[in-house]
Amino acid sequence: MNNSPHVRLLAGAMLLWSTALHASAQLVISEAKPSGDEWIEVRNQGNTSVDLAGFTLADDLEDASLWVVPSMTLDAQARVILNAPFQLSAGELVTLRSPQEDLVDALPIHPELPWGHSVGRPEESLTGWCMYDAPTPGQPNFGTCFSGIEPAPSLFPLSGMYDA
Repeated sequence: MNNSPHVRLLAGAMLLWSTALHASAQLVISEAKPSGDEWIEVRNQGNTSVDLAGFTLADDLEDASLWVVPSMTLDAQARVILNAPFQLSAGELVTLRSPQEDLVDALPIHPELPWGHSVGRPEESLTGWCMYDAPTPGQPNFGTCFSGIEPAPSLFPLSGMYDA
């Protein structure tokens, strides 16, 4: 088992989210793209509009420098693309907090996420995570769901000249 600090942080955050938050979550971080034109997509999966005034985003579970989401109303079943002023990196945890500073959702960015890919939830999922090779900002996440990165193949025997 990989016991790196990033993996432990992501595993702990997911345990926290799944045990404490998912039953009442109306807002979720549905997708994030960390490389190049970075963005975070927030989806209102509820049946009523939500005023985003006072909600915050951060790229760390314990980050004290939260970014306040611009005041706007997010209609039921709608999504919004947010361009936070911080840089997203593979291995980080994007967090969404309520105006009362309660953790609403957290999305782990896979430590080995390739450049140009995104990470997000498949549509209608509260607990699953995927890597997408074709990000879908503002659209449902119906692309191919990749769960990980395969290691590079190793060839044996090594190339060269052999007697037999």
